[in-house]
Amino acid sequence: IILGSARFYAGILARQRDGLWGIEVTPSMGQDEYRGENARNYLCALQAAAYSLRIGIQAARRLRRVNGEASHWGRMLADGIALPTLRDPRYGVYATCAGHPFEPEHQKHPVQLGPALFLPGAAPLDRPTQRALQIRDRLARSHRE
Repeated sequence: IILGSARFYAGILARQRDGLWGIEVTPSMGQDEYRGENARNYLCALQAAAYSLRIGIQAARRLRRVNGEASHWGRMLADGIALPTLRDPRYGVYATCAGHPFEPEHQKHPVQLGPALFLPGAAPLDRPTQRALQIRDRLARSHRE
């Protein structure tokens, strides 16, 4: 399952003009459903892709199956997944998809928190994810008061 997930994401990631790896698949829908159908670079998809490739490489090493495929996954990660293109400078967090800025309190699900909540053994949290945790904590505290 782990290697299959890495293969799936490696198969749908495409190199963008900026050299980063992004996802544009039709039909598609992001986890939050807030920005609708068929957008580019859904945050949830990019997070899952980065995680699956990273964990796929670890599994390939443990199973002694490091080959051209796993090496390619490593190169994709080294080149970069298109997460930085989603960073909204106004808030310091990622938007839910390309072309739509982050809008606090308008999301159905806090997709920005995915790595902190749902991806076991994920890489250390990056600044936009840490910032999203701060915003969510402040929001939760204000609603409790």
